[in-house]
Amino acid sequence: MAVAFLILIIPGLALAQGAHSAGEATPDRPRSEAALARYPQPVRAGDLAGRRVIEDTQQQAVLGRAIAAARGADGRTVLLMEHGGILGFGTRRILVPLDALALLGQLIVLKDLAPAQLVTLPEVVMPELLPPDTVLRMGLARN
Repeated sequence: MAVAFLILIIPGLALAQGAHSAGEATPDRPRSEAALARYPQPVRAGDLAGRRVIEDTQQQAVLGRAIAAARGADGRTVLLMEHGGILGFGTRRILVPLDALALLGQLIVLKDLAPAQLVTLPEVVMPELLPPDTVLRMGLARN
């Protein structure tokens, strides 16, 4: 009977700890710290091009497509992606911080920014692209 009681209690304790997982940014935890909790894996910059960027929901709505890894104005690594539009028309090129993204198979998941925040990011013309063989570290997402 005690074993059955523990089996019922333990899942409840996990839910009571909060809705945020170890790999999510919170007001108390910066995005860079949350990205480290996602077990960063090496990935070549050239391997990101063409991957779909999706929303971190069960529907996994496509938000855009990765073009290349780049160096932002502040020197941090960012992902140049096409966002918005319909059937490739009306898309905007924006830079998304790499630590706000995670890999899910051949997809890239937007983790620490809301999809609505992508609309507020400025459009860019052509940033300083990283060579395709540059090794980056990106966290892993869970289904």
